[in-house]
Amino acid sequence: MKWLALVPIVLWSCVSLFATDAFARSPSRDAVIGNIELAFARTMETAYSPGSPLMKQWLAPAMRANPRVSSTVWIEISKEVGSALSKSMTEKGGMLYVVVRASVHPMSTAELKRLAAILNDPVYVKFEAGMSAPSTQRQMMQAAMVNAMRAGPIINRILVHHGLNEVH
Repeated sequence: MKWLALVPIVLWSCVSLFATDAFARSPSRDAVIGNIELAFARTMETAYSPGSPLMKQWLAPAMRANPRVSSTVWIEISKEVGSALSKSMTEKGGMLYVVVRASVHPMSTAELKRLAAILNDPVYVKFEAGMSAPSTQRQMMQAAMVNAMRAGPIINRILVHHGLNEVH
């Protein structure tokens, strides 16, 4: 009869386990995560838009290989490439999908709702638009190239400081 005393504990443990599993997969939680993913996808819409510096950089080799193609055709190709790249990054298993899902996994539904509200706040949306504007993209790409050129000497200086051979 001592085992009867354990029944409420076992039942509570089972209920807690299933409730936790249901909490992790609740439609409202999934909907909030979807809202967060959409907020992040907004940036890609601008970054992958026809004529954006990023899109120009990605399509430059194709444009050089096909010099007789009209600018009208390249705009259409750019739209199609942007849409395909955005889809590949946001669909299940894509980079954005994986990063967002992994980042929000430990968050409670209340925290997710707060994050979604922040990401959709008009001030943040304005900031995000500025971050993805073509002029900002150009500045970012230039700064990235400068930083990449600085990386070798910085690494070498640290290697030499530790008595190691330079590599860059």
